[in-house]
Amino acid sequence: MSRTLYTRLASLERVSEAARLASSAPWMDGSATEWLRQILNACGIERGETESLAGAFARALGITTQELKAHLQEIACGHD
Repeated sequence: MSRTLYTRLASLERVSEAARLASSAPWMDGSATEWLRQILNACGIERGETESLAGAFARALGITTQELKAHLQEIACGHD
């Protein structure tokens, strides 16, 4: 198989694993932190030495931690 096909397959496997983990709804039992770590790991995102989990999540989303905080505040207030 070609290198492009292997690369695409690996990407699809990461996305599939992330989707499987997301469907487990761990926030129901309070384990959302571990769930988020697993999702980031499945997507190939590793935390930096001094990076918070929120920082790694924001980086994975392609936004800053300040933007993530603003979005979460909007969601908490009921805004889209």
